[in-house]
Amino acid sequence: MNNYLKEINEGQGFISLPKINNEQIEFILSSIEIQLENIINENISNFLKPKNLSIFNSYNLIDNNIWSNLFNKKNRSLNKNSSIKISNYFESYLKENLESDIEFSDDLDLGYPCFSFRIVRPNEPNDVGPLHADQWFIDIGAQPLRVPKVKSQLIKFWNI
Repeated sequence: MNNYLKEINEGQGFISLPKINNEQIEFILSSIEIQLENIINENISNFLKPKNLSIFNSYNLIDNNIWSNLFNKKNRSLNKNSSIKISNYFESYLKENLESDIEFSDDLDLGYPCFSFRIVRPNEPNDVGPLHADQWFIDIGAQPLRVPKVKSQLIKFWNI
């Protein structure tokens, strides 16, 4: 077990990996912005985003009554092309840093790795669920699509 995995399992339970390249960060942000624009365009015909604001700076104008339906996990998951490009990059990045085989899950049974983003608005307690460890849901069989092909450990990655 390398130092990163040891720190996750025996230390604080989290780690910071070396920074990913800026081109990949820009691709991910662009993919999220495209997905947000698609969500808005497909679901809110009367949402008028001010012309001088990006979707990142105007999502808080969406009415709370439709927020949870609009930003469910399926809508927050990136499209196939973006997901495949991101998984290709991170597979080599993570193998190198974690010195371990990597498998990306398809939580929504889309047929490709599922990469989701989360949107949390300031002072909106319903945008964040209770503290939990996703591995628990796998261990009790609550997420049958996440059953790994081989004995493995779930690790969730966040970029803030």
